[in-house]
Amino acid sequence: MAIAFRSFLLLLATLGATAAQAQTPTLEFAPGAGNSTASGPTAANQLVTFQNNTTNPTSNTMTAYSPAVTTTFALSNQQFTLPTSRIANGAGVAFGAGLSTTSGTAPAFALLPLLNAVGGSSNANYTSASGVAGGIDVAANSGAEVFTSIEPLPATLPANTARYQYADLTLTFNRAVVNPVVHLTGLGGSFTTGGVKTGYTTELDLLTKGLTLSELSGSTELTVNSTQILNNAAQPDGTTGSGAASGSVLVTTPSQGITTLVFRLYLRPAASGGTIHGDNATTHLGDGWLISVSTRTATTANTAASIAPLPVRLVEFTAQAAPGGRSAQLAWATATEVNNAYFEVERSFDGATYAPLGRVAGQGMKATTTTYAFVDEQGLGAQPAGLVYYRLRQVDLDGTATYSPVRPVRLGVANAAGAASLSLYPNPAQASTTLDLSALPATASYQVLVLDATGRQVQRMLLAGGQPQRLDLSSVVPGLFTVLVTGPQADGTPLRQALRLHKE
Repeated sequence: MAIAFRSFLLLLATLGATAAQAQTPTLEFAPGAGNSTASGPTAANQLVTFQNNTTNPTSNTMTAYSPAVTTTFALSNQQFTLPTSRIANGAGVAFGAGLSTTSGTAPAFALLPLLNAVGGSSNANYTSASGVAGGIDVAANSGAEVFTSIEPLPATLPANTARYQYADLTLTFNRAVVNPVVHLTGLGGSFTTGGVKTGYTTELDLLTKGLTLSELSGSTELTVNSTQILNNAAQPDGTTGSGAASGSVLVTTPSQGITTLVFRLYLRPAASGGTIHGDNATTHLGDGWLISVSTRTATTANTAASIAPLPVRLVEFTAQAAPGGRSAQLAWATATEVNNAYFEVERSFDGATYAPLGRVAGQGMKATTTTYAFVDEQGLGAQPAGLVYYRLRQVDLDGTATYSPVRPVRLGVANAAGAASLSLYPNPAQASTTLDLSALPATASYQVLVLDATGRQVQRMLLAGGQPQRLDLSSVVPGLFTVLVTGPQADGTPLRQALRLHKE
């Protein structure tokens, strides 16, 4: 899927004053404007009217906007039911529900709370619009509260349990919006029993075709690819920066904008498994999180936001660990380039602070596809096992710079004693990926299962060890999958290893 790589510039034809040009007004969610002050739990649609933040990003001066722009949130395709005595809407996902450690009934929670109501995020996690740093205030901006109950699931889950599909969440705008920014707050929660904590998190897959997601800013737990919003924490929890994912995600749309945005909601248990909820009588637990939206304000009162894309288009950007896990291989391609001076490759070990690694010259002006590559071997051998984050900073001939989506790479993964080191690359993948079985005996065969988020088998094959094996994903729909490998290790002990795979 082609990714619109360049930032988007607000047409400033009607802005004459210097002070106005220093600001980027945005339409945002905030208390007032007739927005609900009620609580749930409910499955009823929730209507939010945007307000105009005329002083974005320096402050939050909210005024009415005409013609009114609204978003309606709707839940559908619920996969789980619960007694209404346990949650008022009788389903696995609700608006305006809280958790309880003293009752089996989900308590009421505000339908449209401030962003600081859950998750412990900060202003630094958010970006109000593409190309504008900051601008969202957790004490001034609000979001729709969504509660993903874990009570329909088994109380205890085995390790490496696949994600559970829960429901679809549809955002409907009353007029077309161009390149809106979706803000997620507090994806993640946990349950502790007997001194052992088990985490879980909501994750979102984009179902609307023709759109692309990319991360603008967020906590270290937030991972965004072209069709998914994920929490990368191995042990999710309820506090941003300590297991919960919060941040801002750009939705790149066609130039005419969109009126509907559909996400599929999943709940992912921690890879370690464990007890995720207690008995029905004294607890009702789940992941309470917020979703908010902002978009650039129209240049006149009677037009939709006018945002024109510049014609530098990144059609692919991948980053993967090289065999051995101590270097990373980056590759990307552009469909067209206009005034492209160079790409600067940037790296982060915490997902927040990036440093430049090197430059790759651009093509200036070119109307055909160009491919690029970069290998990072700088100081990775001394790093502990974990995620490393990469992004591209594309710089014009006039010095204007824009950023690519972030690509995480897991380097130097520590394996259990005696366990073989298996890997998938590229990951995220598109038409195919490579399963590296080089660490396994060449004389043995291995059963490989590809399981979807519900645990359903979508592919099964028998592959020889001792070499990399190509997996054809052309018939697999985009989403998150588990690749399960079983067979004998070199010492004769059984191998059972699960790898997570993102298909774009």
